[in-house]
Amino acid sequence: MKTVNVIEISGDGDDVLGLQAFPDTPEGNKEAEEAFASCLRENGPVAEDVVEAAIEEGYWEIGDYTVLLVHSR
Repeated sequence: MKTVNVIEISGDGDDVLGLQAFPDTPEGNKEAEEAFASCLRENGPVAEDVVEAAIEEGYWEIGDYTVLLVHSR
C-alpha cells in the first residue's frame, strides 16, 4: 500500500517520536501536509513561506528535532 508518512525524530534519528501514515491520494497528501505543517508550528513560530518550503523539501529541522514528509513506494 502506498502511503504518505509524517515522521518525527530526535537526536541522531534513533528516537522516533511519532509516525502518521496517510493514503497516497490527493486527500491523503493534503492531510499529510497539514499534519507536517502542524508539527512545525508546534515547535515554535514558523513563517508561512518556511512551512511551504519545508513541505516542498519534505524535511524540517530545529535543534535535535526533525520532521520528515515521505512517500512510500
